[in-house]
Amino acid sequence: MELTCIKCEKALPEGARWCCWCGLKDPFVLRQQKRKSRGNGEGSVFKDGKTGTWTAQVSLGSYNGKIHRRTKKGFKTKKAALEYLPQMRGTGYASERDMTVKAIWDKLWPAWSRELSAGKVDHYGRAFRRLEPVWNACITNLIAQDWQDIVDKLPGKFDPKKEAKVVISKLYQYAIAQGWTTVNMAEFIRLPGQNESKKDAFTREELDTLWRSWDTAPGWVGYILIMCYCGLRPGELKSIRLEDVHLSELYMVGGIKTTAGKRRCIAIPEWVAPVVGWAAEHGQRGKLLAISEENFYKRYYEALDNAGIVRTDKRPMTPHCCRHTFVTQGNDSGIPLATLQKMAGHADVSVTAGYNHTHDPELIKAAQKLYRPSFVVSNTSEQ
Repeated sequence: MELTCIKCEKALPEGARWCCWCGLKDPFVLRQQKRKSRGNGEGSVFKDGKTGTWTAQVSLGSYNGKIHRRTKKGFKTKKAALEYLPQMRGTGYASERDMTVKAIWDKLWPAWSRELSAGKVDHYGRAFRRLEPVWNACITNLIAQDWQDIVDKLPGKFDPKKEAKVVISKLYQYAIAQGWTTVNMAEFIRLPGQNESKKDAFTREELDTLWRSWDTAPGWVGYILIMCYCGLRPGELKSIRLEDVHLSELYMVGGIKTTAGKRRCIAIPEWVAPVVGWAAEHGQRGKLLAISEENFYKRYYEALDNAGIVRTDKRPMTPHCCRHTFVTQGNDSGIPLATLQKMAGHADVSVTAGYNHTHDPELIKAAQKLYRPSFVVSNTSEQ
């Protein structure tokens, strides 16, 4: 390559320290530096003033709000450090690591799950199980369309797909922090438009229908009744421990999400106590009040259909409608709004936190005002 002076642009002999034409010192050093510069993300090297050795360093990206870098010290020359940078950046450096989706999950999940509520643990655990087709794939070999194809085939219109995207994003965040990849493919996954919340509530006639279904064949419909009369979210129902169920005193302790909602007093209407007793007998592994199964939503809709509850696209009657039913019936029964908010565990009630860890006679008394079909007979004494 012919070298030229950066000032007079005349040809110079290789290694010249002065321009023999215009006298400029180091006439092409700037041009040489520009040619040797490295782009963003390629890494850098620097010399240790104390040891005289060189260090190579690459940035691995951001994870949990921190910049993560990989550093290797002890190179005798700058050239050796520069030549090592590609190994630190590329997948070749991590080739000895197991970078499959399942392997990353096994490292990520134990710590992440401790940060989540019981309901989220159930949801995200189920979301990962649905990603089984790519468990054994190397995460660096997957492209955005691979993930999109899996997400598009998941059941449900929005929530299961959103939960899967969260899981995929977490997998990539962990992989980026380890230097196995530099791109979070979850950012390119498209979700379907989220439907407007359907805040329908069961009517009193429909509650009568659910109770008749229970009287005819006690079973899964009991969980629906418990959610309707105790104001529980599905995740709360499935996370209540049997040790926190106090039937004789007509309350349970449980809840998820906000500080006001967690570990709150959940009042039980006395005519619903037999249903709660049935659930306790049929709970999961003798530890939880309700079964925690993957087909929860399927069983829920089957129970509605078996009871004869009419559902339509405009009125799908999702499990969250049980909680809306609780608030609606509580309001219609004359329970004060402030008391209802305590019973539901809403976060915007600052005084609720004081009621979280013990049974609350006020809430238990208020629960007895809820709508009770005339043909429903209480038999709490038998439980």
